[in-house]
Amino acid sequence: MPSIVTNKLKEANIQNFINLIKNENVYVSFGRSTSWIPNDNSVPIPTDNFDLLKNFFKDQLYMKKITTGNVIRVAKYYKWIANSRYQMYSPSENIETLCEPKLYVKAQAEAVISNGSVISIKIINEGSGYTSAPTVTISGGGGTGATATAIINNGSVVSIIVTNGGSGYTSAPAVTITAPRPDISDSPFSVNPYYVVTDDLNVYVCVDNNNLGISTVKPTSTNVNEDDSGGTTLSDGYRWKYLYTIPQTDAEKFLTMNWIPVKVYQENDESNNWYVQYNATSNNRIHGYDIPFSLNATTLMLKVRVNGDEGGKIVDTNDYRKISLVLNPVAKNSVYAAGASSSDNTIVLNNSHDVSDVGALWYPTTGKKIKILRGPGRGQIRTITAFNSTTKTVTLDSNWDVPITTASVYGILINSQVSNLCTILNLSSVSGTFVQDETATHTITGTTANIVKFDNATNKLYVTNVSGTYSVGGEINQGAASGTLSSITLPDAENEYTDVLFTENRKKITRYSDQIEDVKIIIQF
Repeated sequence: MPSIVTNKLKEANIQNFINLIKNENVYVSFGRSTSWIPNDNSVPIPTDNFDLLKNFFKDQLYMKKITTGNVIRVAKYYKWIANSRYQMYSPSENIETLCEPKLYVKAQAEAVISNGSVISIKIINEGSGYTSAPTVTISGGGGTGATATAIINNGSVVSIIVTNGGSGYTSAPAVTITAPRPDISDSPFSVNPYYVVTDDLNVYVCVDNNNLGISTVKPTSTNVNEDDSGGTTLSDGYRWKYLYTIPQTDAEKFLTMNWIPVKVYQENDESNNWYVQYNATSNNRIHGYDIPFSLNATTLMLKVRVNGDEGGKIVDTNDYRKISLVLNPVAKNSVYAAGASSSDNTIVLNNSHDVSDVGALWYPTTGKKIKILRGPGRGQIRTITAFNSTTKTVTLDSNWDVPITTASVYGILINSQVSNLCTILNLSSVSGTFVQDETATHTITGTTANIVKFDNATNKLYVTNVSGTYSVGGEINQGAASGTLSSITLPDAENEYTDVLFTENRKKITRYSDQIEDVKIIIQF
């Protein structure tokens, strides 16, 4: 059955996503230092399957926490260009159609005659961009009186019905289909979307395009009191409604060659943007009352800045090929089962660890968040207000909504701004040079891993894609390089309980330890 997903449902999904960032821990994760197969020009399409979640952190390098200040709605960027045509707002037009360029191609057809009359018209080219049925004219061929009517569907002429066959035709007459405007040539021409951005960072909606005329005068009005009829008609016959001005701070942070930031104002900041929204009513909602709808802004942009090596908290990876969004990552070695004496707002942690990993148990501290990972009450999150290290008792800020049992499993959520996701092998007696992206092997356990970087100053070997389990002692070998494994620093995150919201594979991106890098992610709803 025919159906649509309305912008209101998309709006709800967007708001839910923003609330996740506001209320929970969302991180941008950077991964994969090794080449794509067969080469870096063959970027694979990510697949949403169980393996994606099961092994997600295996090739991740580091992650950085984001806040609502890192995210904004965006709409496609259409700059006002002189001597161009623009679509005109129509309340009956599909908003997605209005917000996309439209190509007009004139339809073509030829007549078929029999016994001196036109019996049918064959379409040679259906054309495109028709908003109403064009006029069909039949002329020549030695006869008179033939008429026909065009029928359009989805902007194209799909059929021409002969309404009068006429008489006296000795050859097939010419069939002329009037273009969207009589003064436009038969050549294809494009009409831009119905909103524009000027070099003043003002955003306007076209409310009159002078019957598909050419726009030669840049709109400049910033009148916040205009209704749907827009402002004064310009000398080129166009009329534009001022929608808002992109704030300079938003432009510097989010404006790109493809996207413009779109913001809904919740309080009066004395800006034109606020007054456009405030002055709008339900009768002119398309121009201010609901700006995201007006621009079909159903896309979010997330921007995160990576400042060099983040004060030594992340490895200088040199390159990466995968960017992801991770929800509520769990700290390494912080997964526990509950003891028998747990209650609604306290948890007594069992001493036994729930995940078999190298390394000491990681206990909670005040201010951290704890989440039920498995069993009754799964998904609930509470903040830790106190922790008794002697009795291993965690006190929470409020009771659980769903009662817990000893079958429930808990994890402490990571809340640091930056987290390292590489395994760090601390070496001594190092000789030779470890080569990035090659495989290192542990002589005792046979464990292998991909080398991300070797820090000569600290003798730390950063690795990912660990296959096996390390134990202290023995050598780490790679080619002619070797070193004794003296200790192991595990990644900050537990892989098993990862919630991956988004992942994007990219071509190789090279960076350096002193590089400040802005990474943008586009999510379309």
